[in-house]
Amino acid sequence: MNTVAIKYTYVLDLLKDLIRNHSSVSPQAVNLVICSTRDDFLGQVLSSLHPPLQPGIATNATLEARHHDEIEHGAEGPDEDDYGSSRSSHQLFLSPVLSLLSASQSVKLIFCPTIPTLRAYFSSLYEVDGNGDGDMAAPEDSSSTSKSSQIIVLNMLAQHHGSSEFTLQGLSQTLATIVSAGARTSQAVRLVECKDANDPSNDQFGSNLWDMEVPLLSLSIKIGEGGARWGRRTVQVKKIASRWFRREMTMDQRHVSRTSGRQEIPDSEDEMLL
Repeated sequence: MNTVAIKYTYVLDLLKDLIRNHSSVSPQAVNLVICSTRDDFLGQVLSSLHPPLQPGIATNATLEARHHDEIEHGAEGPDEDDYGSSRSSHQLFLSPVLSLLSASQSVKLIFCPTIPTLRAYFSSLYEVDGNGDGDMAAPEDSSSTSKSSQIIVLNMLAQHHGSSEFTLQGLSQTLATIVSAGARTSQAVRLVECKDANDPSNDQFGSNLWDMEVPLLSLSIKIGEGGARWGRRTVQVKKIASRWFRREMTMDQRHVSRTSGRQEIPDSEDEMLL
């Protein structure tokens, strides 16, 4: 089942969960598709490991310097008072432990910094056949099977936000391409949106994007007078995704759903649009 996960606040929360899940005997293979550059992704991780000591946005160079300083000085480093508590809570990411090494072999990182790159990657994704032909669909692991692998797409909405593709038409094209790739490779797809660790108040990142309203078509597309009413309409992002995805529920939400037996009924007109 393809799902939307909203339980991760920051990128580091997702990585922690992946490492915990990959500590098992038969870890699940994961394709983590990151909708940003490698430098931006590392900056998010380092910002979560070491929050800025002073107000403002820390640069990647500053964060990397802190990270190397901590590795050099160890747990008794000179800056223990400044971010000692952060070190203890994120110690898992600061040591080359076996679980990290194991996870690195079963988690494949794919960076797609632009929307065309993202769509092109999923359009060309095919399952590897017995002869080794076709494009790689999962990390190379002889023990992994299609049923035990998944695709996680990180910050796809944030990538589309602010562009002409942040519409029903643009998002539907991207989501359909992703879902088709998952079906071809027999992999479940999870969509994850995380906040900006450098600026948590930035509303262009995070799960709040699922609640935003987007126009049906790009404003650059000219429509006739007869279609003006439809052109001015908007639809919620999560309703667009509901055609292919289901929201992951917490334990409490599952209990309420079982006891009440009620499910959200989509608006009939919105269903017609989708």
